[in-house]
Amino acid sequence: MTRAATPNAARPAQAPQRARPAGPTIDPVRIIRQNLLRIILVTMGGAVLGVALNYALLVVYPVWSAQVLLEIKSQLETATDLNAKDIGTEDTVVRLAQTEVARLTQKDNLSAAMLRPEILKTTWSDQYKDANGVFVVEDAVLDLDGELRSGHRRGTQIFYISWGTRVPEDAPIVLNALADTYIATRKRNDEARFTNTLGQYIKKRVELDDAILDKKKDVQDFIRKNGLTSLTEANSENQRRLEKLSSDIAQTTAD
Repeated sequence: MTRAATPNAARPAQAPQRARPAGPTIDPVRIIRQNLLRIILVTMGGAVLGVALNYALLVVYPVWSAQVLLEIKSQLETATDLNAKDIGTEDTVVRLAQTEVARLTQKDNLSAAMLRPEILKTTWSDQYKDANGVFVVEDAVLDLDGELRSGHRRGTQIFYISWGTRVPEDAPIVLNALADTYIATRKRNDEARFTNTLGQYIKKRVELDDAILDKKKDVQDFIRKNGLTSLTEANSENQRRLEKLSSDIAQTTAD
């Protein structure tokens, strides 16, 4: 059986490729010449706008800032301590720092600081004066409370407050007033606590001195009543009573 050969299908002829049209030619010099006036106007407008914004921001935005740093000092824990002990863990330091920051920025401290005479010398205070030129402390405290920044420096015993204003000389004056008021308040509180403790100590010392005198009088009365000339008599009931009185005197003196 003979297999007939299958003729190959004829391939279509490929169409000739058309040449792509060339892109438009851009002449930068020509474009600059055509838009030269527009470029000059935009440049001048941008410069004027930049200068205007710069002066506007100098008026309304606090670009000058200052910072006050304060340190938490270790204190003596008992009257017999010679040196201050370490505060403790990092968590303890952070808690103490946050407590002192809260005291420093509380409204009572802010109000007291605003009453200091140097505050009235600042340009910042002028905006809080009424028609009669009286400085309104409440308004100043309200704004200052929202503008102050405070915190604790990690790994240290230092906490801080910072504040910004458009007049560079005003920032250190206001912050120093806040810090000085805070330190003065803490000092008064410490002195009051010390005075109270000292009063209790003096009262207790007077009581102990009186007790010592009473015991010494008891010894003298005992010696006179029993005809003893010294505390070195032979062991006896009288000697034991004298030793007990002497021991009481020593204990009272130690207290």
